[in-house]
Amino acid sequence: MNFLHRRYTASTAQNQSLKKWRNVKVPCTVDPKAVSEVSTAVEKDSGFTKDVSFKLLQSVMAAAVSSQMLFSDVAHAHLVMQNMPESSEQGSNLAHSYSTAVSRFSCTPLSADERTQAFDVGTYHHKIFSSSPKAQQFFDQGMMLAFNFNREESLKSFEAALKEDPEAPMIRWGIAYALGPDLNKAAVEPASDPMDYPSFSNEERQKGLKQLEVAEIIASRQLLRSDLTMEQKKLLEHDQAYILALLPVFKSENTWGEQYRAAQSKYADDLLSIASQYQEDQDATPLAGEALFDLQPWDAWDPLTKAPVGRVLEILDLLEGSLERSPGHPLALHLLIHSTESLPAGRGVNSAGRGEAAGDMLATSKRSFAHLTHMASHVYYRVGRWHDGVEINKVSVDIDKRDAARCLQPYLPMHNLQTLLYGAGMGGYPIDAEAYAQEFKRFPEIFGPGYMADGRERAMLPLVWSRFGEWDKVLSLTPEEMDYSNDGMMMPRGAIPYNQAVYHYTRTLALASKAMSSSVRDEALMKVQTELDALRMVVRDVPPDPRTKPGPGLGMWTSGFNMAGRQLLQVAEGRVSMLNGDLGGAEKHLKQALEIEKEELYAEPSYFYQPARPCLGAVLLSSGRAPEAAEVYKQDLELLPENAWSSVGLKQALSKEAVQETATPSLSSGADQLFSSCPAYMS
Repeated sequence: MNFLHRRYTASTAQNQSLKKWRNVKVPCTVDPKAVSEVSTAVEKDSGFTKDVSFKLLQSVMAAAVSSQMLFSDVAHAHLVMQNMPESSEQGSNLAHSYSTAVSRFSCTPLSADERTQAFDVGTYHHKIFSSSPKAQQFFDQGMMLAFNFNREESLKSFEAALKEDPEAPMIRWGIAYALGPDLNKAAVEPASDPMDYPSFSNEERQKGLKQLEVAEIIASRQLLRSDLTMEQKKLLEHDQAYILALLPVFKSENTWGEQYRAAQSKYADDLLSIASQYQEDQDATPLAGEALFDLQPWDAWDPLTKAPVGRVLEILDLLEGSLERSPGHPLALHLLIHSTESLPAGRGVNSAGRGEAAGDMLATSKRSFAHLTHMASHVYYRVGRWHDGVEINKVSVDIDKRDAARCLQPYLPMHNLQTLLYGAGMGGYPIDAEAYAQEFKRFPEIFGPGYMADGRERAMLPLVWSRFGEWDKVLSLTPEEMDYSNDGMMMPRGAIPYNQAVYHYTRTLALASKAMSSSVRDEALMKVQTELDALRMVVRDVPPDPRTKPGPGLGMWTSGFNMAGRQLLQVAEGRVSMLNGDLGGAEKHLKQALEIEKEELYAEPSYFYQPARPCLGAVLLSSGRAPEAAEVYKQDLELLPENAWSSVGLKQALSKEAVQETATPSLSSGADQLFSSCPAYMS
């Protein structure tokens, strides 16, 4: 994900070793020494640097404010932030930022009874040994939330189930499962900088192990009861099999490495044995597929040759076999899309469209779970269903907003917004793109402080305007509107210079377009050059993108700011070359942009909101090279089927006399509103 996008919240990756600090009680009469001691303790406990510890504590406090865990009110938060162990000026600025963010967000927590009805699990049911119907209800809820990858809320549901029935051993298995890894919080070597990416932690492993050990004792004791019915005994034995299967994974000395991999592989085998013994169990087979996929997260197909990697064919057999028996199983549907989405675009058994039917099922049946619903767009975009992808992400965003208003923690809400914006851009839907870019700017207000920022919240609006040639709107934007200081979110590394780059990039394109018809051309050209020089400078300031795990190339959690910034610079350089009459130079820069785009390998959505190929096609058309332009557009449509920009570009290229013999393609629903494959390169 560019995931990045694919950001993670303060209560997940950043606080895996700091969750206990959420419960630190800061006195209402704030003692600066006490607050300093908390920060020092965080630093010592976590092993993080002072700077990182300080930022983490800011985020913990901000998250706590929104749930009223630390502070009595906004004024109290202001006092605490003023007394952070930094300069008074910085403390005051932080206080203002978080106080402003907190004051703009409110939510109404659910009662325990209300939580039982908070998620519609549909027909899903995994019967466990329990005397409590409410515990069973919470268990099913926890499983569905885990299938949604929302491990934070899943854990809360399992813990609620445990309160209802502490003698139900399978609930403790659920807690361990929720603490364990998934594709996005993988069992990989932890990052040297915990801000770079989340991973399954030793703390989580140890907590899960304690739960499983207690569960094993309870199950063994319960099986000695003489009053059990045959059905109860079978349920207990079924639950015990799950517990014994997962226990060795959490007994591993580490959360990654060969010992862990061997235990995880054995876990998958044991799950298949459970599936064989208990034919009515719909979960064991997809869970086995997940266990194997977790051994090679985001590494299903070679990024260049698309040859299968590791055991992906076996994983696919398990998932597709599971869906033959249980057609709507949410985890199997979810993982089938993830295991096929990086195949070549298009439809067919060897293409990403292999998961299209799974996407259709998730789009229509999982409307309480935003990430599951959103997953349909992962495959829709790969087969050219841009409008469908945009619409389903609107539904996901609405679910996220509903959950946030109930003080539930949405899973990666910024990813759903980013994916919506990418689809609206590629599909040629300017109204949706602008509306949701405006909403992205309001992210802290909608979802509350304490989140790790995506870093593109304020950048997307000018990128949307430049994509659709809204040059007056671009030029109306002020530097202050790119300022995140009042948003109450931690900024990922490189976000600030990247946003500055977006500001100067979009202004370069806007001024270049205006200069085409300027009556004072020399003055206009000077303004363009000034913006381009500023863009060059800030792109140099964007730090290298971190190598993250899992995933190919820079990994799924990388911010991509450096890569994206360099690509924007080449697009802008090409536009200025074209303005100066150097079409060859424009072509050269756009081809360099294409080389940078190759570094991405696979990301969803792409880091590149303005892909270079449609612009290259526009330059070739301006050069009178329609056949070459047509080939460029065709290549782009193979990679991004039915995208609006190359659809309109190809139609224009084929209308030229030199290629008139080729049939003119029909346009996608968004393309019929466009006048160019790349408004920035209009001659």
